[in-house]
Amino acid sequence: MVLRTLLLSAFLGLVACNSSETVDLNAAPKPAESGQKLYKKYCQSCHGKTGDARRGNAADLTTSTMTDAQVRNVILNGNDKGMMGYKNLFETEAELDSLVQHVFTLRTK
Repeated sequence: MVLRTLLLSAFLGLVACNSSETVDLNAAPKPAESGQKLYKKYCQSCHGKTGDARRGNAADLTTSTMTDAQVRNVILNGNDKGMMGYKNLFETEAELDSLVQHVFTLRTK
């Protein structure tokens, strides 16, 4: 009798936990990378940690006077000074926004 009760309880527990609803883990959106992480990953090698390294022809971001729109354009399309465009880098508009905002935090003047 005890064995029958245990088996019945186990069966009912399995049935109660079974759900016809499926979750596609691959469909879950990846969290957007922060601007600081994107900068460190893609920009810091030329612009430096604080934006003033000027490696190669990299602009000094600490003294930049570019507008939001101009910064976005250079990030996306590059420029004639050797910076390549990063159009394909961003999975979301929020990531681009975050990077642009981080670039503005580097300004000291």
